[in-house]
Amino acid sequence: MDPLGMITAMDAVNQHLKSAQPGAPVVPDGLEDRQVRPARAGLLRHNAATVLRRMAERIEPACSNPAGAG
Repeated sequence: MDPLGMITAMDAVNQHLKSAQPGAPVVPDGLEDRQVRPARAGLLRHNAATVLRRMAERIEPACSNPAGAG
């Protein structure tokens, strides 16, 4: 075993393990600058619900006679 390689590996493992701690430095990803406008978010939610409802109707259409008698 190479002692220098073991030391380097242990340093890398320690750095990796400490990166998940609450006190770890935070690297900004730039997403906090972007904000979704509430009107667009509502429109997106409405359109997504409409598409999902139409897909559900195609997969399993609503029964025309809910009592099942017929």
